[in-house]
Amino acid sequence: MAHVLLAEHARDFSRNAAVTLLSAGRSINRNPGWLRFPNHHLVFDDERKGFARQLDYLQKFGNFIFIGSVV
Repeated sequence: MAHVLLAEHARDFSRNAAVTLLSAGRSINRNPGWLRFPNHHLVFDDERKGFARQLDYLQKFGNFIFIGSVV
């Protein structure tokens, strides 16, 4: 049981470190007026809170639309 918790913490740490490094120096407002297409194929149960925080953050910068309504 403890090894499962340790593996989850290690995965969370690795994921957060990768996101932090990949987003360094970037801004969501870099090109205002552009369409952005975040692509989420699967959200695991342990990622739901983070996913909800991400959606809340992104809603500050624009509206969500379905890709089918763009064409």
